[in-house]
Amino acid sequence: MNVYFHNFDPNSNSGPNKFTRQLASSLIDRKRIQIAKTQEEADVEFALIQLMRYKKNPTILRLDGIYFNTTQDFVNQNKPIEYSYKESDCVVFQSQFNKDLTESWFGVHENSVVIHNQPDVNFINKINADYFDTIVDKSIEVWSCASSWRPHKRLSDNLDYFCQMSPKNSIMFVAGPNPDPLVIKKYSKASNGRVFYLGELDYPRLLSLYKRSSTFVHLAFIDHCPNVVVDAQAAGCKI
Repeated sequence: MNVYFHNFDPNSNSGPNKFTRQLASSLIDRKRIQIAKTQEEADVEFALIQLMRYKKNPTILRLDGIYFNTTQDFVNQNKPIEYSYKESDCVVFQSQFNKDLTESWFGVHENSVVIHNQPDVNFINKINADYFDTIVDKSIEVWSCASSWRPHKRLSDNLDYFCQMSPKNSIMFVAGPNPDPLVIKKYSKASNGRVFYLGELDYPRLLSLYKRSSTFVHLAFIDHCPNVVVDAQAAGCKI
């Protein structure tokens, strides 16, 4: 079966792209699918979050959430997703919460399934903490958090929790794009220099951070079975 992918970047480490990369790799290894370069070559289309052009074949849409921040124009932000939702022949939800939220706004889809994010345990087990062991003394306890930072991910609450609850000789590494630099600066000062921002890490280095961490903090307002939590737990972190 030939599958054409919409809105998929195999080089991205975002949660949706990671899910799709693992799915495609697994199905290719089992000789179940081949990747089609054009819609004309495809038997099925797989859309990640939204269609990027009009569909020409039976289409599966995989959702990881919809916009819900009422301080933003979430209705218009959701329109391309809602269109894709109603045009697709099947919808894959990331969690039951994701399904309930989406159906409350877009209506019940006649053909849907919930597939949770799953860690690639075999790959995670091959990763070690050597990189961070070279830059952090082994006597220091490491905490971490990671996200593509947006208001509902609550970075300041993560760091506030670290300042209140962590051992005094521990440090916090923050990974991922788009954090508020003022928040990083504020809590670096409040923690006496124990908070450090690493930027966006490639996937193996992110797993290495989890392997070096005792604790992973994720105090998002609401979330949909995020990959960062699933992977950190599989790597041995207390969540």
